[in-house]
Amino acid sequence: MVRGSVDWRRRTMLAASLGLAGCRSNFWDMTPIPADSNAATAAELAAILRRPDRELASLATIVLRNGEIVFEGYYGQRWIDATGVAHRPATVDTLYRVASISKWVTALGVLTLLAQARLDLDRDISSYLGVAVRNPNFPSQAITLRMLLCHTSSLRDDAGYSFPEADDIRDVLLARGAFAGKRSVWSRDAAPGQAFAYCNLASGVIATLIETVTGQRFDRFMQDAVFSPLGVQATFDPAHLPTSALQHVATLYRKRVERQGREQWEPRGPWRPQVDDYEASPPVPRTSAAYVPGRNGSLLSPQGGLRIGARGLATLVQVVLNHGRHRGRLVFNGNWIDEMFRPQWQRGESATAKGTETVSRSQAWGLGAQIFTDTFAHGRGDWLRAGGGLTAVGHLGDAYGLTSAVLMNRHERCGVVFLSGGVGFDPATDTGRYSGFYRYEELILDALWRVARSETDAR
Repeated sequence: MVRGSVDWRRRTMLAASLGLAGCRSNFWDMTPIPADSNAATAAELAAILRRPDRELASLATIVLRNGEIVFEGYYGQRWIDATGVAHRPATVDTLYRVASISKWVTALGVLTLLAQARLDLDRDISSYLGVAVRNPNFPSQAITLRMLLCHTSSLRDDAGYSFPEADDIRDVLLARGAFAGKRSVWSRDAAPGQAFAYCNLASGVIATLIETVTGQRFDRFMQDAVFSPLGVQATFDPAHLPTSALQHVATLYRKRVERQGREQWEPRGPWRPQVDDYEASPPVPRTSAAYVPGRNGSLLSPQGGLRIGARGLATLVQVVLNHGRHRGRLVFNGNWIDEMFRPQWQRGESATAKGTETVSRSQAWGLGAQIFTDTFAHGRGDWLRAGGGLTAVGHLGDAYGLTSAVLMNRHERCGVVFLSGGVGFDPATDTGRYSGFYRYEELILDALWRVARSETDAR
């Protein structure tokens, strides 16, 4: 099924110019292309999906200009039939496990509680958790919500970041009970507030704080505070999705297999499901009926477990670009959105400690969001397009074969969203030319930003 028309000669020329000619096409030919899209951009993205031995399972893309959606395209398959007969294409209704973009969405939930003065950015989190939370190597320094959101809390993921329901995250932080003598979650080198180190565990602590002050399970709070008011289909617990939505969740894929304890990539082999293959088995609820909110927010996967579609993320971008307003109604306080865009940490400042930077392309962070500073550097820069000249704020995701990005430039009121549902090759062999992104991510972002900024599609 194809909606709209595509100039196939133009598509072939684009494929050749990108080095994409000679790809197998039958797998993707059934992919719909929106009738109102720019045909050249749609063809370019479809060709990126089919690079020789560089295949992607699926791709969802949206571009916003002046706060409105001006391009939307879905390519590839959200579910791949091993027999090759009944693939299910990615569509506007497809929901993805968006990995670390979940952290940015969680930060939006925090904004609602800051506006209500139920949380305070610079208050010692000990007062919320009821125990003295300290990095034992720097016992005089309080840990704050701002530090957790900006990855400067001195927490580390060395002891894990998602724990069973019976565990209390306080025991994790204090190394007591079952966690006594376990590997420390705290940095030995950097005091709280002193250095940046990307940390998933911080999100579990944030979710626990949210549960503590609201009395609600984290996923239900997010539904009430963020998703329902905006009319967005999304969840941190897919077991609670209605059947109509569950059947649209994308399975994430890789083309790799484990042999003799070692994983090997097979670019010419079959797609292998990684997570969310609900054809094989339905999702299991993340919590039991006995779960007590405020004990262990990591259980709801605030660091990476959000299922949401490209349009849902685009709605969140629109609200942020509109300074917290949605359809004339204030959803997020604009002053707190300003904090999201204000640099809280920047590379090269005296607050950066050697050896603590764990995400090479991070140059600066705002409140719960990465700030892309237009820094060129092969393997570690944050250029968002060929030639540079663009700054943005947002978040990236990378897990189980998925890579994703939600990015916005508030000054120009534009933004892009992409969700890629699986890689058929080792991404480490596809490094970027001018940034820390993979090359296929550079190609996708460059195509989308040209549309967002009304630049010519000609190469």
